Amino acid sequence: PGNYRVRLYFAELEIPGVPTPNHRSQNIQLQGRNVERDFVMVKEAGGTMKGVVKSFSDVKVDQDFTLELSAEDGKTLISGIELIRQQG
Repeated sequence: PGNYRVRLYFAELEIPGVPTPNHRSQNIQLQGRNVERDFVMVKEAGGTMKGVVKSFSDVKVDQDFTLELSAEDGKTLISGIELIRQQG
C-alpha cells in the first residue's frame, strides 16, 4: 500500500500507410479513475516508431494496482509500465 508515480510507455509500432487523426485513440484509467481520454500516441509522438511517456503522480494503491485501456475500435496498445513508490 502507498502512493505511486506511474509511468506508462507507448510506441506505435505498426506503420500504416497514413494514420488517421484518431488512429488507436485510447482512454486510460488508473485505479478505476479516468486519467486520460482520447489519447492518440501517434499524434503525441509525431509519428510511428516514436515513444511517448505518460506520467501520473500520487496514484493511491491499497492492495492491487489496476490499469484499464479502452478504445472505440477495440485496439489498445501499451509498451511498458513503471511504478515508483513515492515517499511521504
